[in-house]
Amino acid sequence: MPPRTRGLYLALSTPCADDEPSHNFLLDYFRDLHLHSDDPLSAAEHAVLAALFQSAHMPQNRGQLLIRDLTAAVNRYLQEEGERRCATGRHVGALLTGFGFTRRRRMNTGWALLLEKEDSPRLHQLAAHYGITHRESGFVACSFCQDAPPAARPLAVGVVMG
Repeated sequence: MPPRTRGLYLALSTPCADDEPSHNFLLDYFRDLHLHSDDPLSAAEHAVLAALFQSAHMPQNRGQLLIRDLTAAVNRYLQEEGERRCATGRHVGALLTGFGFTRRRRMNTGWALLLEKEDSPRLHQLAAHYGITHRESGFVACSFCQDAPPAARPLAVGVVMG
């Protein structure tokens, strides 16, 4: 289960720990709710994908994201989800590679993940598959965002209208 759903399940199941039918009902409900994914994400994977999706839609990050900034966002997501461990830049880089985002460049400010036009459909497919949506202010919908109203979408990919 995604971390947020797992937390909700634990909160709801605690009062009925002694009532086995209620506990089993909740467990079955949450399992059925998230069976759409054959390969559930770990908390760190979920945080990396959520941070990448959010960061890629910030106007100041178009085209490239610093790994250190992405790592900071990942650690905020992990902290919000109640996880005690923190991710390192190396771990975030390995998870990005696992998702297929491999283009990086060394800059004077650190390593940067380069996002090309062809990365947008894959990022949106992954986000949709795992139920990840925007959560923070500053999110600017792109032409691949299905839930954005047409007026909020830019006229071209990678162009921020404002």
